[in-house]
Amino acid sequence: PRLAAELLRRELDDTPARHDARDGLTTCLVWALLAAGSYEEAATQASQALTAMADPVRRAETYWVLTRAQVSAGHNDDAITTLSQALASADLPGQWRARMLALLAMLERSATGDLEVADATAVEALAAAGKAGDEFATAHALTDLWLISSIRRDHVAALDHVDCALTMLGDDPAHADLRSFALDDRIFTLQNLDRWPQAELT
Repeated sequence: PRLAAELLRRELDDTPARHDARDGLTTCLVWALLAAGSYEEAATQASQALTAMADPVRRAETYWVLTRAQVSAGHNDDAITTLSQALASADLPGQWRARMLALLAMLERSATGDLEVADATAVEALAAAGKAGDEFATAHALTDLWLISSIRRDHVAALDHVDCALTMLGDDPAHADLRSFALDDRIFTLQNLDRWPQAELT
């Protein structure tokens, strides 16, 4: 990713400010910086790019990377502010609205511990994901609900949420990170239910 970021920087340097390719190149650059672990630079590049981006899909994707970079850098409050700004956009595509709501639910729970607020946001994310037909957002929202149920010690409901998430994700390699997270969730829940053989199989 560091090499990709360097190549993209060079290409951007040679691309006029209003060129059609600029938004796509910038989005690819911030993804590469995120993958390289350059969280502060990714956040800076994304913030600057958002002031000029016209394409609503690229803007949404860049908001997403900005939020991910802020979370990775430990700036959860900034990430919540970024998500709120993005969700207030009138032209935010449905897929990205669902994904951002799912991430917001996770951050709300970790920031305030308010399970009612996080639960409501996760349910909203699940509905938005269903409407958009986004499997990733659906699974993300379900893992939010898994965590909320786990904190409430409702491990039967938690298992149902995480199993639905895993079914939704399937074996799609594009979602390997979330699938790995969900499998870890399932192991935790099966242990709490004293179902050790299933936990081992998972």
